[in-house]
Amino acid sequence: MIDIAVDVGSGLTKVQWSEGRAFFPSLSGAVEQSESFDYQEAEGAEVEFRERKFLVGEKAKLSVMPSQLENTLDDRWFESDAYLALFYTALSKTLPEDYSGKIHLCTGLPQAAYRACTEPLIERLAAKHTFRVNGKRYRTSIRREDLQVMPQVMGLFISQLRRDRSLQVQKVALIDVGTYTSDWTIVEDCKTAHWASGGMPVGIADVIRRIKEYLREDLGMTASDAAISRAIRLKKIQWQGKEVDLANKIAEAAFDASQMIIEEIDKRWEGAKDATLIVGGGGGPLFGPAMRTHFAHARVVQDKEPFFSVVNGYYTYLTERRKQKAA
Repeated sequence: MIDIAVDVGSGLTKVQWSEGRAFFPSLSGAVEQSESFDYQEAEGAEVEFRERKFLVGEKAKLSVMPSQLENTLDDRWFESDAYLALFYTALSKTLPEDYSGKIHLCTGLPQAAYRACTEPLIERLAAKHTFRVNGKRYRTSIRREDLQVMPQVMGLFISQLRRDRSLQVQKVALIDVGTYTSDWTIVEDCKTAHWASGGMPVGIADVIRRIKEYLREDLGMTASDAAISRAIRLKKIQWQGKEVDLANKIAEAAFDASQMIIEEIDKRWEGAKDATLIVGGGGGPLFGPAMRTHFAHARVVQDKEPFFSVVNGYYTYLTERRKQKAA
């Protein structure tokens, strides 16, 4: 049996297994026939199952009309075949060609959707799956007892617990900042406090939108989301042969977006004064400074691997559970 952790996020899908990690954009839609010329082959996958064909990742972005791409911000989007296309693509990165066998799987859901959607997701994934990805065939079986679905933010907790076992006896406040959504919770004795848990549609995309507006309105520059994402990582962008420093604008945009999360959290957390605060997810480095400033009395830990923290937590859970069963 193969251990696989999959995080099908609203912006990116990430997968981890014994030999490594991978990620790709959570873009998925049914194939639209078109004639085009590509200077360079787009990354992504063609996925076939149930006599349907989907494109995933950059291939979907180039060949599927935007209105036909799956809406990943809908809490129930996991019920769509486009979700399965992303899930199957993730599995294909971990499995040998023509694989036929069982899978030990851990995946997750946004905190706000966890209670209502966990059982429907389990019923959808705990089954036999036959699919092709880029022409290669796979046959997998996922039993209910081999499937774990947890809140995405708990993946962040488990990934940190692996590095610092003392967290299991502390009060830990967690904020997971994703592409489009952010989740939060408080964990005590490795148990989630439901009254302190929630989520909202705020994330890295809000910073991208603000920078895009600044470039267009102040510099007359049009740039793709991918180019702006790179610019946010580098804190600068090239324009008309010159280097434009974006550090201050990025910090302002991230601070403003952070305030929306902080305002909601403050209604429940009472400042988290006696907690260890962990800020993670792909947006952790962007949103962390504002969190550190606001929660001045909390001990703030910046996740060392924010991009893969959630899926790393899922995989850690699988391996630890296997060790416990072996013992």
